[in-house]
Amino acid sequence: MYNKRAQREGAAVAIIIIVIALFMTLYLLFIPPAERNKILDGNINDNLDSSSSSNNLNQGTIELLAESPGLVSPTTESSTIHRIPSVNVFLKDEPQIITLAQSLVVSKGLFSKTIPELKFQTKDLDQTTKVTLFFSVEQSSGELRIKVNGNTFYVEEIKTPGIKIIEIAKSFLKKDNNLELSVSSPGIAVWKTNTYNLKDLGVKQEFERKNNEESRTFVVPSQEKVSMKKSKLKYTQVCNFPLSKEVTHLDVLINDQRAHDANIKCLSTDDEFEIDTDLLLAGTNTLTFRLEGGDFSFNQIKLETESRTSDRPTFYFSLNDKQINDIKSGDRKIKMHLLLEQNRNIKNARLQINSNEVLMKTDRNTFDLDLKDYVLEGTNFVKVLPVNSFNIIGLKVTLED
Repeated sequence: MYNKRAQREGAAVAIIIIVIALFMTLYLLFIPPAERNKILDGNINDNLDSSSSSNNLNQGTIELLAESPGLVSPTTESSTIHRIPSVNVFLKDEPQIITLAQSLVVSKGLFSKTIPELKFQTKDLDQTTKVTLFFSVEQSSGELRIKVNGNTFYVEEIKTPGIKIIEIAKSFLKKDNNLELSVSSPGIAVWKTNTYNLKDLGVKQEFERKNNEESRTFVVPSQEKVSMKKSKLKYTQVCNFPLSKEVTHLDVLINDQRAHDANIKCLSTDDEFEIDTDLLLAGTNTLTFRLEGGDFSFNQIKLETESRTSDRPTFYFSLNDKQINDIKSGDRKIKMHLLLEQNRNIKNARLQINSNEVLMKTDRNTFDLDLKDYVLEGTNFVKVLPVNSFNIIGLKVTLED
């Protein structure tokens, strides 16, 4: 009884095995030949290893660079004007005339004499360079004597009519002054009277007005200073009073450093000269006009600077030894993708990849480039050199399978 049951179970197992074998045979008939050969050759394990290795090589997309440059523009020249207030510099003698008398008689005889006294004021003696007494002589006899504040400063017999100018020592002068005129006695000629008839008496006080150096400040922003290519100073020169000599010397200083010097004449003219940009500072600067002599105004002063401005973005990415080998062997691809603004305008630029240049000229909103022939191991860079202005919304460099 037991043996019969065992025989029946064995027959069932055999049938199952036959069915499995039949299905395996059908499977081998319908699978691709390459896979069937691998199975028949007993390389199933090798196939699994190969599949595992292939999965390891399939690393997907690596993003090496992702930027949003925005607006890019070609190199342009820009000019900035700094307007500076006018300057008045002078070093001059300024006269002041004090009228004493239109006519005056000074006389002395045996029985009579006329000794006139005149009052006058002198102000700002510390700025006074010279004080003179002047008058015109119409009639003269004897020795004319003149005192100021009790100090005799003139004794002389004037024999010919004419204008006389006599300097008064500053040490004799005060704010309020007393001038006394007298004439010598005729001596034994008792019948004679010495007389001076004088006209148009006055005092001339000369001052030295000094403002031979004047400064103004202006500000240069740091961005302007960094991109500055050259600078120029312009102004209008006005001569306010004739020079005592043919020319006078002018110095123009920037931050106490000489930027320009010249001998100038008493002319009203426009002038300009270039300034070494190294003299200018980022921030506050001082402009100084210094004059040797004369009286000049410098108006409409303008400092013009020229700057070179550009938006040339540069981006960097790195590749290791294995990545470079994969790229050169063709196992992996390296691509640059630019997403541009959405319009039909031409976007024109030179793309510099390391030492190579590629021209981009498109009206589309994308631009793609294979970088295989341009990259190298280590640090690589991409520089955008725009020919016209446009927006780069995105720039990517990717390593792909």
